Amino acid sequence: MVLIPANICHAQYPNPGDNILNPNLDKFEGTWKFTSGSEEIIVQLKKVNYLSPNNYHYDILMGVHSYKLNGVTIEDYLSNFNAIGQNQDGTIFIGNHPEDGANKIVGTMNDPLKHKQNYISITFIDAVTPQIQWTLHNLSGVHIQKNGEPPFDNSFTLPQTLTLLKQ
Repeated sequence: MVLIPANICHAQYPNPGDNILNPNLDKFEGTWKFTSGSEEIIVQLKKVNYLSPNNYHYDILMGVHSYKLNGVTIEDYLSNFNAIGQNQDGTIFIGNHPEDGANKIVGTMNDPLKHKQNYISITFIDAVTPQIQWTLHNLSGVHIQKNGEPPFDNSFTLPQTLTLLKQ
């Protein structure tokens, strides 16, 4: 019998009272805008030092968005921006850990018109005018329709892939 040693890495969980800071999220903060023809999307993101249910703090991004099509406002949550934080959710919630290095982060984005949350991946592009590129996907898993809820809709209110410019 041959035994092959394996390196096993165990994530160390934060302790109550810890404060996990993530300065990498700073570059994602601010107002971002996409305009193409008659379509306009504005996203506002801010870093929040969030208190977890396990009583430690960690940096996350929270945000809101607006969407206009042909001059008609489809969604507009920008007025909620100043209130989002520990006790008030926005439409965008990005966790603390980057996915691929320092320029890609992931989280969820509410789609209130479709009555669901989507998976969102945001990549920072360092350019003369900083940009972020987002990709939306349906969350994986089984979707169970509860009484009184509409059937699950696989479509999206917002474009699935787009690039927004820092304002």
